[in-house]
Amino acid sequence: MNLKLMRLLLVAIIGATSSMLAFGAEQSTHIVQRGETIYRIALRYGLSPDELMSANNIEDPHLIHSGLELNLIFASAAQAPPPDAQTNPPAQAIAPTAPAQQPQNSPVVAGTRQQYIVRRGDFLTQLGIDLDTSWIALAGLNKLEAPYVLHVGSTLLIPQRADVELYDPKYAAWKYFDIFAHQPGPRVGVGREIVILLDAQAIYAYENGVLQNAVRVSTGKKATPTVKGDHAIWLKRRSQTMSGDDYSLDNVEWVMYFYRDYAIHGTWWHTNFGQPMSHGCVNLTNTDAQWFYEFASIGTPVHVR
Repeated sequence: MNLKLMRLLLVAIIGATSSMLAFGAEQSTHIVQRGETIYRIALRYGLSPDELMSANNIEDPHLIHSGLELNLIFASAAQAPPPDAQTNPPAQAIAPTAPAQQPQNSPVVAGTRQQYIVRRGDFLTQLGIDLDTSWIALAGLNKLEAPYVLHVGSTLLIPQRADVELYDPKYAAWKYFDIFAHQPGPRVGVGREIVILLDAQAIYAYENGVLQNAVRVSTGKKATPTVKGDHAIWLKRRSQTMSGDDYSLDNVEWVMYFYRDYAIHGTWWHTNFGQPMSHGCVNLTNTDAQWFYEFASIGTPVHVR
């Protein structure tokens, strides 16, 4: 799509939905702050990372830096439903709502669930922002095979916390545990490093001072605490058996030892992440443990605070 056609599409979108007016002069760009990632910025504005990167000609999401100005308008325009998918002219797609009436995108309560009735002009990423939830969880919960296609009058179940944690765990970590917003920052700021916060029950991966990932963990219980201090990965095992005086666990995956027999590893025997559960090791889901296993190498610093 050439630039002229994209500008025409943008004008039509702004006239079609009042929600797009939020991207006015004050919201047309975003200045990258220290520690922000493409994923977090895209999530904030209801975009996908690919849309944000494409609109700003970014090939490697790891190479953004503080002070970089990102264009939000054209990234948002890329999500809008095509004009031929609307039966009414764009200017009439959303009827004005009187101040005393219920807000446009207000959910309705049905039993123990909140629901939302799809209106003309709705699209999923904007609904995620309006309904204060993850659009990925919204799509997953409602089994939308093509998330960009919404049918006017259809009913969507609004995700509850458990749904968001199931379908979009990274958004859940940000929304419910705020581990991204209160990240500790890197300790070295050069190369790759891992930071573990015991109070927050969270683990962070940094590369050259920029946050790459953050997830919930379960560290040592009060009687068997995780050792604090500055350590480093000294041994990696794809999988192994772990045993002690009162436990024996087969097929423990993605194991990385960072101090004596203390390790970061995957966990299949519990899902109570966010609470101390271990004998001193750092428990992650197997998916998260694999990510950190592939991120870190022998010698990668591990800072436990």
